[in-house]
Amino acid sequence: MLLVFSFLPFFFHVLTVVPVGTDSSFFYLFSCGNEKIPTTVDIPFLSRIFFELLPCNLILFKGISLIVLFFSSVIVAKTGELFNKKHGWTAGALVFLSTAWLHFHVQVEDDLLAYPILFLANYFFLKGQLDKDNKLKIIAVALVLFVGIFVWKGALLYLAAYSLFFVFALITLVASLLYIGFGAIKGLLGNDIISENLNVFSLFVSPNSGISQLSFGHGLGFLGIYLYTRRIWLFVPFLIATLINIKWTIHLSPFLGVGLMLLVADANNYRIKKGIVFKEWWANNYFVEIFVGVALFFTIALSVMLLFQVPYFEQVEAIQFAVEQANGEIISNDWSYGYWIFFLGGDTNTFGGGWPSYTENWSDRILLTENPEPNPDCTLLRKWDKAGFYDADIQVYNCDGGE
Repeated sequence: MLLVFSFLPFFFHVLTVVPVGTDSSFFYLFSCGNEKIPTTVDIPFLSRIFFELLPCNLILFKGISLIVLFFSSVIVAKTGELFNKKHGWTAGALVFLSTAWLHFHVQVEDDLLAYPILFLANYFFLKGQLDKDNKLKIIAVALVLFVGIFVWKGALLYLAAYSLFFVFALITLVASLLYIGFGAIKGLLGNDIISENLNVFSLFVSPNSGISQLSFGHGLGFLGIYLYTRRIWLFVPFLIATLINIKWTIHLSPFLGVGLMLLVADANNYRIKKGIVFKEWWANNYFVEIFVGVALFFTIALSVMLLFQVPYFEQVEAIQFAVEQANGEIISNDWSYGYWIFFLGGDTNTFGGGWPSYTENWSDRILLTENPEPNPDCTLLRKWDKAGFYDADIQVYNCDGGE
């Protein structure tokens, strides 16, 4: 069943022209040995080796998300079984009710490679808490250190969370920060520039908030906060991290999946009191099927929505038009378009992620921008009006003397 849940987003992801997410385009170009992207990007050792060895094939590249999503979901299911042997497996399906679970798993980058290992670390840490076995907690800390050193630096968040409940983790955290510098903490914090790094203060005012508007990035999955009824407080630092930086929503998702499973299990045992007799409710026999069915429907809906993620159709069309007009020359563009321009065969000196960040350098060039202010120095070649969920019109200008 979890394979079905995992395959659905892959099916629609394959239909997109460009990998979902700006950073995903960078890592695809990196795996293809594109010489135009920066070579100084700091990618942890094993992640760098992985993408260097990965064949330059777009379907295979997107297939990485399918494999990782499946294994991540299995680990959540096994984590659920720590708390309920009968219904624990449903946690692996119910975690899909967390919007962030699918949203971040389809973005193929170094973060993605870290997810199943970090979720496995949570499994060992929670099992260590339940069994009162510090050896299992040490295994969890070791997995986090492995990820942080060789796969993805954001693993520091897990070390910080574990340190609140385990002295060995606290000692390891302090030693790590003394070695790499306390400035690493800044990397955990959010901002109001890049859409996936929004913090709670900009969450409801930024036009780029996207999925974050749905219960801090979780939608129906936020009902999994029900986990508090079991006094498993490890989820709390991950909840706080979500408020600081929306990027951490996916790391709260496994806890919410387990919480939803416990909610379903308790609902399945609910009895209606009639007089002095407690009678079984008709829905008791179907709660699991109902919730898993809702999760499946939710997954289908979110998978279809992948077709409308950035870069959406109008953006791709605008980039292709700009590349055609540039005719091999360097394009001026808003920095969020850079890697997509490379992907679609163009050339630019401006690349990165996050918007709005409008370019101010367009002398004698084709200009691709979402800047709402008209440009008096350039001739407008074509405009794509904003539509649906998107906030800005897209314009392509010829700034070569207004010709």
